[in-house]
Amino acid sequence: MRRLFIICFYLSLSLTSASQNNIHFSQFYNVPLYLNPANAGNFSDLFRFNAIVRRQWSGLQAGGANDAFAMQTMGLGIDLNLGNSVGAGLMVISDQTGSAIFNTTIISPTLSKHFNFKNKRLSFGIQPSYTVAQVDVSKVRFFQLEPNDFQSSSYFDLGLGVKYIHDFDNLTFHTSFAVDHLLGAKQSFLVNGSGQEIPKQFKGALNIEWEPLPYLQFIPGYYIAWQANATNMLYGSNVAYKIPFKTPFGSPILIGGLWGRSNRANLESIIPKIGLKYASLIAMFSYDYHVNLRRDDISSFTPNNVNTIELSVIYTFKPASPPPLNEFDYILNPRF
Repeated sequence: MRRLFIICFYLSLSLTSASQNNIHFSQFYNVPLYLNPANAGNFSDLFRFNAIVRRQWSGLQAGGANDAFAMQTMGLGIDLNLGNSVGAGLMVISDQTGSAIFNTTIISPTLSKHFNFKNKRLSFGIQPSYTVAQVDVSKVRFFQLEPNDFQSSSYFDLGLGVKYIHDFDNLTFHTSFAVDHLLGAKQSFLVNGSGQEIPKQFKGALNIEWEPLPYLQFIPGYYIAWQANATNMLYGSNVAYKIPFKTPFGSPILIGGLWGRSNRANLESIIPKIGLKYASLIAMFSYDYHVNLRRDDISSFTPNNVNTIELSVIYTFKPASPPPLNEFDYILNPRF
């Protein structure tokens, strides 16, 4: 019986591990180094710092544990614009699942090269990474497991990306494509397990910046990521409005948006977003309203609503050179 428990737990662990490799953010544009390594240094200032935290599935209960299925993902990134043609950065992502039963840390140095033309830019990026994944069986409340049967899993990996920007005066197109897990690394949590190869993950994004008026900008976008049988799509638009009063650091900019998230078959979430840009700081908040979870389906797990929230901050400083492309004050996402 104990062996059966281990097998069942390992199967669920494999599924959870796959979902951790398929980490996603509703504010994908505010995690530039995770979106695409070609984004490193792809902005007009000298230095960029970004932080994001996502809390998903909070409120679900099982086995007497609150937030038994909750997932929390935190990301930190810094990158430098080294002379407007080379970028370098570092990204760290920490992911916890199931009341911190499963824990993953990803460290990714990043390097990019940019080729500038009259009103276009083509960028390439490379991102090696080191991942450590652990399981804390002491926090499993459904049945007892022997800690000696399990081990942490670590591996090196590699990602590549390309990005193209084209500026048409008041209309700017950003397109990008990236692929992760190119080394075919294997991940195993059982001491005597052979491990499973991590499937490649592909990410594509399209972002348009349209400035019909000097104080108004529309930023529609589309994002798709797929890995094995999992597909995640985001689509919608943000609107940025420059508030008409001056401060010592310029006019504040109010940002709002409405997005949707889908898998291959169904609409999963509707995502309102709100944010503020002031000087070189951008802060945004989003809430995922899960339309595919009916109240009757989850009433046995929680008396409350299932919540998914996300908060992000981006800060840039020290202009190194004039912007290579004309953009409206870098609203929402400084060069993604």
